[in-house]
Amino acid sequence: MKEIFITLTSILLALFVGIYFLSGLIHVRKGEIAILTKMGKYVKTLDEGWHYAIPPVFDDWRHLSLSDTKFSVNLADGRIISFLGKVVDYPLFYKSKGNYSDSIRLWLQAGADLEQIKEQLPSIGMVVNGSLEITEQ
Repeated sequence: MKEIFITLTSILLALFVGIYFLSGLIHVRKGEIAILTKMGKYVKTLDEGWHYAIPPVFDDWRHLSLSDTKFSVNLADGRIISFLGKVVDYPLFYKSKGNYSDSIRLWLQAGADLEQIKEQLPSIGMVVNGSLEITEQ
């Protein structure tokens, strides 16, 4: 009976340890990158393919597209600002917590027009391909 208990305990422990270490596997698809962070701070950018990050060391990762993506910001008055763009400076983008919406809202409150906002986006790691558009909801 004691041997069965030890065997079952060993199997459960091995399963737990195996699952724990497998949770560190990260797959980055083609056309994407992943940003690794530790305690909310940028650590490393991962290219496409399989990667391993020791689970307790890295607390988060975020996948980002390398191609143009449609971004939109909902404003308090119901209007929507939208643009086609991409992230070009991943550490800078992540440092701003990827919160481009709040940055755009703050720039608008400070009196910036759409062209000035387009010029400001590189300061948070983004570029716009084309123009920013405002639409009514």
